[in-house]
This record gives sequence, C-alpha cells and structure tokens, in this order.
Amino acid sequence: MDRQMETGLLRLTAQIVENTIEALTLTKYMSPSQREAATREATEIVLLTMHNTVRLLDQEEDKPTAFECHK
Repeated sequence: MDRQMETGLLRLTAQIVENTIEALTLTKYMSPSQREAATREATEIVLLTMHNTVRLLDQEEDKPTAFECHK
C-alpha cells in the first residue's frame, strides 16, 4: 500500500469515527435503554473500523496485527 493510500485510509477511518461520535450526541433525545444500545453499537463500529484499518495497514508488511478486537 503506497503512502497516498495509507493516508486516505487513515482519513476515512478518522471520518467514520468522528461521524459516529457526532451521531452519539443525538442520543440525548432517546430513552435510557435506546441510548445504551446506540452507545454499544457505536462503540462496536469504532472498534471494528480501527481493527480493520490496522489489519489493512499491517497486511502489507506481513506483521502481526497490532490491534485486536473481540466481540
């Protein structure tokens, strides 16, 4: 993976994380149980996004995955 692709992947990952966190601000209009479920799902989205980004970056260099995410 070349430097430009790496940079693009990291920017995309950052944007996904930022959008997910921003969406959580809307949970103030939800019931407590809905808020808890939305927060759990958002956390999973962020962790899986980070996990997959690191896997893609590490895959090129045949290194062990630096960040593991388990459900």
